[in-house]
Amino acid sequence: MDRDRKHGVDGIASCKELEADLGPLPATLQQRTGSGGDQLFFQFPDGVEIPCSVGKVAPGIDIRSAGGYVVVAPSRNEDGAYEWLNRLQPAPLPQAWKERLARKPKPTPEAKPCPRITATLSTPYGKTALVEECRAIADAPAGQRHDQLFKSVAALGGLISGGEVVEQEARAAIMEAVESWNTGAESEDKTLDTIEDALAKGMTEPRQAPQDSLQSYENHSGRSGRSGQPTNDGGFIDPTSENDNSGRSGQPTDNAILPEGYAINAKGLWHVAKSDGSEEPEKTWLGEALHFLARTRNSESEAWGLYLGWHDLDNVPHWWAMPASLLYDTKQSWLSTLLHGGWRGGIGSRAKGLLAQLLATVTVHSRARCVDCTGWHGPAFVLPDAVYGQGEERLVLQSSLAVNPFRQARTLEEWNATMGAWARGNRLLMFAISAALSGPLLDLAGMDSGGFHLHGKSSSGKTTLIRAAWSVWGVRSGVRTWRATSNALESISALHNDALLCLDEIGQAPGKVVGEAAYLIANGQGKSRSQVDGSARALKSWRIPILSNGEMTLADKMREDGQQIRAGQEVRIIDLSADAGAGLGSWQELHGHETPGQFSDAINAASHVNYGTLGRAFLDALTRRRGELSLPQEINAVQCAWSPKDATGQVRRVVQRFALTGLAGELAVAFGLVPWAEGESLAAAKGCLESWLESRGNTGDQEDRRAAETVRAFIARFGSSRFQSIDPGAEDRILDRAGFRRTLNGQAQFLFTSDQFNAVLGGLNATTAAKALDRAGMLHKNDKGLKVRVSLPDLGKVGVYAVNMPDDEGGQSC
Repeated sequence: MDRDRKHGVDGIASCKELEADLGPLPATLQQRTGSGGDQLFFQFPDGVEIPCSVGKVAPGIDIRSAGGYVVVAPSRNEDGAYEWLNRLQPAPLPQAWKERLARKPKPTPEAKPCPRITATLSTPYGKTALVEECRAIADAPAGQRHDQLFKSVAALGGLISGGEVVEQEARAAIMEAVESWNTGAESEDKTLDTIEDALAKGMTEPRQAPQDSLQSYENHSGRSGRSGQPTNDGGFIDPTSENDNSGRSGQPTDNAILPEGYAINAKGLWHVAKSDGSEEPEKTWLGEALHFLARTRNSESEAWGLYLGWHDLDNVPHWWAMPASLLYDTKQSWLSTLLHGGWRGGIGSRAKGLLAQLLATVTVHSRARCVDCTGWHGPAFVLPDAVYGQGEERLVLQSSLAVNPFRQARTLEEWNATMGAWARGNRLLMFAISAALSGPLLDLAGMDSGGFHLHGKSSSGKTTLIRAAWSVWGVRSGVRTWRATSNALESISALHNDALLCLDEIGQAPGKVVGEAAYLIANGQGKSRSQVDGSARALKSWRIPILSNGEMTLADKMREDGQQIRAGQEVRIIDLSADAGAGLGSWQELHGHETPGQFSDAINAASHVNYGTLGRAFLDALTRRRGELSLPQEINAVQCAWSPKDATGQVRRVVQRFALTGLAGELAVAFGLVPWAEGESLAAAKGCLESWLESRGNTGDQEDRRAAETVRAFIARFGSSRFQSIDPGAEDRILDRAGFRRTLNGQAQFLFTSDQFNAVLGGLNATTAAKALDRAGMLHKNDKGLKVRVSLPDLGKVGVYAVNMPDDEGGQSC
């Protein structure tokens, strides 16, 4: 029994009033709580069910019984410490108190039996209930949270077993609500137990929506039509039909014939069952009007699908090329996708089955060629809702999800009045925007995926740069995170093919996940997978520029989990400082704003309301003038002009990436799309390249630098503690020997056997590393090879790698 004394309520005083009526409570185990109240512990009575409750017995008195929990001394909370007041054994509860606290039997309501139903998508009623119950969980005050959790989760359990809510969706929402408590790991197990107990209890009592709750889902959109007759698309504009390079043309066409029994009227799609005339035919509402625009298939006449269009409740048009194979998905993911796009349909199993039958059998005369990723397909560039350039036939993006991050808002003139103008005088902002435009140029330049990782201190403007860059292409939700599965990253990369992939905050994912993701994205190809019959699935592939950000470099992040970054990754995803060097974080010019923070806020606000216009205008101009460009020659000329004289192949590849980015911005200037002067974008790219070269410290290959740094750092740390001296008279005792040490010509020399050398290198190739040390002047060798033969204690005369180090770099004992 928890007797609270807070918020103006005195549970101990309330208990005394009850004792006057029910008799005194016996002396029992007792502790003082942090808030100044106390808790009395009693034996659990046999044959009586005493439920947990909050304030129901009397003001300030909570009962913790089966399914509840208590905090005990010597715990502390924000109110203070818990303290045991005695060490008595829990006493039996008096009979009068048992009767007062016992659960009262509830009258059994007369209800129609409701069998257990497994939902494949949550109903509107279920979604509303899920939101309300999770809000109640999140808002529950401390001390009452687990009681509310049990009550709300049990209620949702009934809706799950009644088919109103998808169990996985409910579990995810419940956990999100619980996480808002911020109670820490100590109560996590108890919370999870409460959730499982409550779900189990609720699922034994299936509940469904009241009949009158369904009336609000009546539909009032669509055009009239009759089964067996052509259906006009009702003025619905197909963005891919007979385009004029703008991606927005097309006229209504009599295109589809509905199967027998189906009809369209002012209230949407219907199925009308056959009748012998003696009674009214049964009518089933399937949902709002759908427009059947084309049957789709790929260039091998496979991957057939149906190109659909509809309007949501705000009259915004949506398009989706649905793979026909989804109709045979037992999870009915195709229906979830339609609902996600604002389409509304019947919730009964009969309505769903009839709708699936309609989609499978409707006759659609028009044909379209489907593709599985955005980007270039011949001379045409495909976006989810538009096609730029003219292909041999109409092209549409076909995907299992109707996702479109490439949406647009407002006008290019408005975008240029803020983002475009603010980029002038801000090298990194102009560079990020230019990088966003480089995606469609990768194919023309013959270059692979790659990009830049912007790193620097917190709140310096890194995320703002990413958002500004993505505003070139679409809505802010198109900025992704590093924390994703490989399957998800493959689909995301294919969706962003030939455009731009923005990944925010590298710190959100473990180093191993980051390393695998970086390699996967830069490699431009997904993993090989088998189908059910063992045959290989078609690989996803992509070609994208990448913009990422985080407080640490890609290499440092991977080293957190003991990963070694590959040189190929470092020249594909290039670490670039997000500090512009002007003391203003990522900025150099604030354009009238008082502080860097205010300038960042202004950019974020602009990217939230004005987006997607520059990318489409760039595609429009590029598809018209593609034949006039000589991009590889221009990139080569800039690369030759910018590359240091002693640059290796790796450095030249990085210079090529900076050159492509600068030229992308120059093309936007030439097309008249941005308010920049000729040469400004190239100057910004060159400034960023110089920053990268300065931070790198040399123009050699990464393997050479890493080999030298790894060996030098190891010797600096363990030179005196883990290397056994073989000089005459030395009597070192080494417990964990990493190598040997000798003095040759007055200089310290460290000797490694092959096994010892490989252990130090941590994954680098020993021969490659030895050659790198030789080029750095650190390796003592003979004319026959990279090793020298030396007599070593316990080993005899063996070949070793002999590394020269000045005496002052021998390190101290650690």
